[in-house]
Amino acid sequence: MVHDQLLTRLHHDPGVRALTPELERQVRAGTLTASLAAEAILTAFDQRD
Repeated sequence: MVHDQLLTRLHHDPGVRALTPELERQVRAGTLTASLAAEAILTAFDQRD
């Protein structure tokens, strides 16, 4: 339940949504690791109002 709630909040966060396509592109291109992409997502989520 907690896991599902956290994923839902991440997926609906405007800051995370804005970053996700570019991060996914970079991970696919091999210019960014998945770990660094995850860290960027969490940072964006932590900076929300």
